[in-house]
Amino acid sequence: MIRRLTYILIVTLALAVISCASLEVGEQEAGTLSETEVEPTAEGTEGSDSAEEEKEREFVYALLSSEVNFDPLHAYTALESQVYTAIYEGLVIYNPLTLNPLPGAASHWDKSPDGKTYRFYIREEALFSNGDRVRAQDFRDSWLRILDPDADAEYSTFFDIIKGTCFKS
Repeated sequence: MIRRLTYILIVTLALAVISCASLEVGEQEAGTLSETEVEPTAEGTEGSDSAEEEKEREFVYALLSSEVNFDPLHAYTALESQVYTAIYEGLVIYNPLTLNPLPGAASHWDKSPDGKTYRFYIREEALFSNGDRVRAQDFRDSWLRILDPDADAEYSTFFDIIKGTCFKS
């Protein structure tokens, strides 16, 4: 059990460190991050200094189509972890210098006195990319999905040590 907990801690820290690794900006090779400024549209930009100040930015990350499965349940590589960290936000994120947890989709959280129960409070302004509001149910469904044996999630065994995580269909 201690070995498994140690392994989970190492993997979690490795993913946090990998996701915080700095990438060269401006490189055009596949698999590197490039930044391109996109000019604002002509609409409403004449005589406007604020439009010039508010240029949009676009990040391009080139991957082979076979390299990444966009279902986080089947993340297997460090590359996928980096992509997921960039496009998905969890309940918490990590400070890149200290690795201490910071609010992500959750505005804050409480821990029970016995340390066994955490209650997360979802930010009011937390939205999906399509504009739908993020709900606690969305996170609950994701956690239960990883426990479902039919989902065949690569790292579902990490949850075996948590009391009550045995999935029964």
